[in-house]
Amino acid sequence: MSTNPPPGGYPQPEYPQGYSAPGSQPPYQQSPYQQPGYEQPGYDQNGYAQPGVPPQGFDQGGAAWGYAPVPPRKSHTLRNVLLILTALVLVGGGVIAYYAVNVAKTVGANKLVPPASFQSFARQDANPNLASVQSSAQTLATTAHLTPSVAIYGTSATSTSPSFLFMGGYGSTLGAAFGISDFWKGMSGDQGVSVSDQTDESAGSLGGSMQCAQVHLAALGKSLPVCVWADNSGFGSIMDYSRAGSADLSGTAAMTLAFRQVAEVKK
Repeated sequence: MSTNPPPGGYPQPEYPQGYSAPGSQPPYQQSPYQQPGYEQPGYDQNGYAQPGVPPQGFDQGGAAWGYAPVPPRKSHTLRNVLLILTALVLVGGGVIAYYAVNVAKTVGANKLVPPASFQSFARQDANPNLASVQSSAQTLATTAHLTPSVAIYGTSATSTSPSFLFMGGYGSTLGAAFGISDFWKGMSGDQGVSVSDQTDESAGSLGGSMQCAQVHLAALGKSLPVCVWADNSGFGSIMDYSRAGSADLSGTAAMTLAFRQVAEVKK
């Protein structure tokens, strides 16, 4: 049997109507969905794409097949920062206002009235040392624009041996830390007096701040435990002669808190 191809080469495949062989120019046929005289956007009347005009199904942003391009994700960092700052300003303003109102309620609200007796001690109004202590308190209180308050306590009202000395001032201050700082500076400024071993202590239910320290008196030849509290009404201090030479400040701190509870009263 002959294997030679038939004359004219290989048989050409038949193509359905409307299609032509590869490489040949297809005959133009109007789309059954296209109205006569209507040119599809992006194409000319012969069906060829027009230069510079995106074909139908593409938009100017490069999205294909009618889908809109996805916009770039916007950063919300700046907006979030502004929101946070706004919140902080609002909250901070509220806190400042709250703090200012509450401080205003306490400034100068209390006064100091040393009781006639305290625990087992009696106030020594006739003690000869009282005048010099009052003079020192007057100088300190005047500097801070406060009314001085002083008392000496001992085992009896007639005794001249002090068990502890109370000195303070009331009016209005710039705050607890300011009053305490000024107190220690005032004591350290006196000749023959030095302050050491300062500790922060609880100011108790009346608030403010309290510190204790060892105050060395050269004339006495020993140190005394001293505690001082301060709030927005003034300051008060206890110089504890009954514990002279003791390194333990806790006993004086407890006594100072108890004394404050009875001596600091509403105006």
